Amino acid sequence: VSGRSLLKKFHQYAVSRDSSPTDGRTTAITPTPGRWDAIAVADTPDEASAEVTPALRQYQAASWKIASSFEPNPFRPLQFLTNCHLQTIAGVYLRRNPGCDYVGDDGVAKIIDAAASSLSQEKAGGEDQDFGFWDERERIDTMDGDFFHADTKYHGNKIGSRRSDSAQGMVIIIHGLQSSSNSSLSIDIAESFLDRGLDVTCLNFRGCCGNPNVTPGAYHLGFTDDLKLYLDMATSQWREEGEIDHPLYLSGFSLGANVVLKSLGEMGEEAITKYG
Repeated sequence: VSGRSLLKKFHQYAVSRDSSPTDGRTTAITPTPGRWDAIAVADTPDEASAEVTPALRQYQAASWKIASSFEPNPFRPLQFLTNCHLQTIAGVYLRRNPGCDYVGDDGVAKIIDAAASSLSQEKAGGEDQDFGFWDERERIDTMDGDFFHADTKYHGNKIGSRRSDSAQGMVIIIHGLQSSSNSSLSIDIAESFLDRGLDVTCLNFRGCCGNPNVTPGAYHLGFTDDLKLYLDMATSQWREEGEIDHPLYLSGFSLGANVVLKSLGEMGEEAITKYG
């Protein structure tokens, strides 16, 4: 059985399940079944991509000048930390945010605790646990009967749906494989955006928030449904509140970067016209 055939069979099973919400916390906006099917089981990349229009080409041309001007700083590690393995180990100890440390004053005790927590699927940041760095956690129920969590940190005082009084916009962070909003990289990136006057939301992929999935489905490097569901919900609520020009940005690393790029290809010019 080919991988694509297996994916289609699994999808047919998943969408045949009762997807009716079981509580009152469902989102105001959900994808239509037709849109879900087109995204989830597209035979080729072209079937899942947006139509190439003259307007889309204009947006791409304008964005290219900005993207091509980006020049990353050269990586110059300390002389005694040029080895990549030492850099990985040192990062555990040298992270400037104490809440991200796996090892602290109690030595290896935190490593043992982290391993035990992982085995019991009681990772820090569960729905009913303290999620530390973030100001609030929101559970988003999905069309297929599952859910994911969105954690938000505000630049100022919250004045509406997912926005604060002093923010110049919002950044949505998409983390990497088996990471979460509580990872050191997610928090480091969030702090950088906060320093630049932006509110920050990190979307936890299904099963990465500390609570197991409800359905047998899982995320992957091409799974864009939850991101676009959140975009629909957030921008719709902003429009209802009169914030039609609230800037919105996407930031992904590792697997999350691929999800961001794929979602932009699927949205096409709607990334500008619909989501800003």
